[in-house]
Amino acid sequence: MVLTTYREYGPLPALAPWVKCLWEMRCDEGGATVPMRVLPDGWVDLAVYMQPGPLPAPLNGSTTSAAVIVGLLSAPLQFELPRGLHIVGACMPAEAMRGLYGAELREFTGRVIPIADVRPRDLLAEEIADGPPALAMFRLVAALEGRRRTARPGSSLVSNAVRLVRREPGLIIVRDLAAQLAISTRQLERHFLRELGLTPKHFARIVRFDRTVREIQSAVRLTWSQVALRHGYYDQAHPIREFRAFAQVTPAQYARSLLGAVTSHFYNTDAAVAGRL
Repeated sequence: MVLTTYREYGPLPALAPWVKCLWEMRCDEGGATVPMRVLPDGWVDLAVYMQPGPLPAPLNGSTTSAAVIVGLLSAPLQFELPRGLHIVGACMPAEAMRGLYGAELREFTGRVIPIADVRPRDLLAEEIADGPPALAMFRLVAALEGRRRTARPGSSLVSNAVRLVRREPGLIIVRDLAAQLAISTRQLERHFLRELGLTPKHFARIVRFDRTVREIQSAVRLTWSQVALRHGYYDQAHPIREFRAFAQVTPAQYARSLLGAVTSHFYNTDAAVAGRL
């Protein structure tokens, strides 16, 4: 049996514009690996693997670096978490990641990229690993604060557009979004594709999907028709199609999977999560 725990921590005020939350995941000693599905949520994650040895699939064999960037996702990533796993990370707006590492965000979309491939001289993994594991989160905060001071600002237009999409939980119409930003829909799409590698409509769909997933995870019991109505889907079949697109399962299959697997965004819930497998 493997006990998997996940905890979130709010960022310090100085990091708040750059970091949504800090998180930590542990798989206690056990006799098997743990499957984990990482779902699209409209955020980018910076993850540092603390344990020595090979990294979990799909990272094993791809890098010697223990620090990676998980880009914006449109489909789930499947991982096998080894026993003794310890990961610390930060969930960030995509535009903040560009400010920190200066790379085009569209290069990260749908991918897990070693930080060493983006900035070969970056020593984030070494900085986080150098000290007691129990204090790894404090070292991550210090490392992010240091990098924030030299970060380059991203596109204010895309940042404002992303904020508006999140404020309406993915329900905003693209032409209305463009009007609020005083540009054409075509200009808005070009900015999104250049900055994020996704169209604004696609990004809004992911934000709405993320909100739907969170409600399924909550203790609130709703019918699928109620879920569809609350999240602005046209009918009950609409969220089913979105789940097949973004999670590759139906909503009912996803709900059942919560009882038997670790499912993550790296899972950005608003409270600590602990699951026993």
